[in-house]
Amino acid sequence: MQTVQFGEGSSSYIVSQDGGIVYGPTMEAGHKIFVRAAGESRTATIKENDQEMLSTARTMDTSDWTLLGNIPVSSLVKDAKAISNLTWLMSLLAGL
Repeated sequence: MQTVQFGEGSSSYIVSQDGGIVYGPTMEAGHKIFVRAAGESRTATIKENDQEMLSTARTMDTSDWTLLGNIPVSSLVKDAKAISNLTWLMSLLAGL
């Protein structure tokens, strides 16, 4: 899991059924994550450290553990913003 990267600022966890972190970047003793998606796949937008994140969770078929991945929405849309800006620029230049 250490090599799994969704982008800058992303994080991934393996969470037990009681919310305890089995594996993840925050491995403090007793630290728990609330996973509302236990037993099913879920995707939601959450706020983490004042940053909007796309969070997805899926319970493993082979155990009661849940795989949880978070990625900043800003990193998902940054390329779309560059394309939008380029499109506007080209439209303005074509209009001259």
